[in-house]
Amino acid sequence: MRMRIRQRMRRNRERSRERSEEDEERSREWSRKRIGSREGIRERSRERSEEDEERIRDEELEHGEELEQGLDQAEDEDQGEDEEEQERRTGKGVRR
Repeated sequence: MRMRIRQRMRRNRERSRERSEEDEERSREWSRKRIGSREGIRERSRERSEEDEERIRDEELEHGEELEQGLDQAEDEDQGEDEEEQERRTGKGVRR
């Protein structure tokens, strides 16, 4: 009788140890997946940030070029008006 009880207790301890080891392995695997997932999220976020920065830079360059063209056009118009005004004052303009 005592022998059976001891055998049963020994089997229960072994099963408990096996379950514990399985639980630890599952926990480690879950942690690895979670860490991998976080790293993947960080990488995607980093890629999005780089793409956003590049897009913003391109938009700023495009906007800057538009502003420069607008300024050049305004300067040309101002210069043309100044020349016309100068010609009117001096009376040396070509009359049509």
